[in-house]
Amino acid sequence: MMVRLPLVWASILFIVGILVGHFCPSIVWLPLAVLTLSAIILCRNRRYAPDVLTIVFWCLLGAARICTDTVPHRNEANNAAWLTNTREHFRQHTEHLVARLQDAGLEGEPLALSAALLLGQRQLLERNTRQAYSQAGVSHLLALSGMHLGILYGLLYLLLLRWSRYGPWRWHLLPPALLLIWGYALLTGLPLSLVRASVMLSVFTVGTLAERHQPPIHLLALSALAILMCSPHALFDIGFQLSFVSVFFIILVFMPWRESLLSMPGHWLWEALGVSLAAWMGAAPLSAYYFHTLPLTGFLLSPVLIPLTTAIIYLGLFTLFLPAVTPLAWLMTRIIAVQTWIIRQWGAFDCFVVRDLHPSPLTVVLIYALLVIASLRVKATLALSSGY
Repeated sequence: MMVRLPLVWASILFIVGILVGHFCPSIVWLPLAVLTLSAIILCRNRRYAPDVLTIVFWCLLGAARICTDTVPHRNEANNAAWLTNTREHFRQHTEHLVARLQDAGLEGEPLALSAALLLGQRQLLERNTRQAYSQAGVSHLLALSGMHLGILYGLLYLLLLRWSRYGPWRWHLLPPALLLIWGYALLTGLPLSLVRASVMLSVFTVGTLAERHQPPIHLLALSALAILMCSPHALFDIGFQLSFVSVFFIILVFMPWRESLLSMPGHWLWEALGVSLAAWMGAAPLSAYYFHTLPLTGFLLSPVLIPLTTAIIYLGLFTLFLPAVTPLAWLMTRIIAVQTWIIRQWGAFDCFVVRDLHPSPLTVVLIYALLVIASLRVKATLALSSGY
């Protein structure tokens, strides 16, 4: 039996297993998973049995993984100490970089925002600044995610990968690309949204150099499996959920329309709006459930804020490497002031935010089910129309 998108189904079944193991913890899940794997090997010549057993195996594996994750290990203290020391080491480097930004002439709100947008250091932000971003519906700009890593990766791609990906020495570009991706993730403290983006970009880089096209949904599923295999309790992290569901809806809702947008005048504007709208659709139910608020129009700011954020990040990089060049810090301060002014003016309209929302978990699940069904229906309609 042919199964399309096997990685996607494997990740879904693994998540189902994690939920089962979370609510019904038991020591029997691991031996059952081993027995099921043995049965798959023994029945490999059967026609349908391996498929059914594979479904059961992934569910049992997820349940076993979260149950075994709660068992204390002998080296747990050593591992925790190693992780703490590693984070402390990179935290010191991050503080050194923030000091370099300060030495370059940044101070006050420009310093706090540049440290948050470039290095993920949000402790310098004042409360009113956080509230302004939240009120405008753009607080995701302050949380490091695939957008921030993509901006940095875009510079590497433009300078190196774009011109050398088909050359005989292209595999020599893999180490610096991976060093940039994972070095940045380590430097910023390994937030789950950035780990997800790092896994996806790493696989994308290998696929690009190998001249193999990787479907985005496969990259997302692979990154989810990798993170949940290492830390199954990450499934219940708000940042993990918001990150993955936003990217999933970008793939599901925006990608089918992307080709038609390329032929339109000013397609970059429509693409930015489309990506932001799709991400907003994916994050809206979870935002209402966890934060009890729903900004309605924050995605409209993306065509303005994304270029400004890109300029801030690139100028921040140049300022770190060239702290003595005063015009860089001056220009960066002016761009941050413009971005902050736009966000404060937009957030002043309280009617753009719906408050006091308390949906039940079942309501959130039903909303997502309706959104997925509607998106798949529209995608099928587009495929049929293009076929004619």
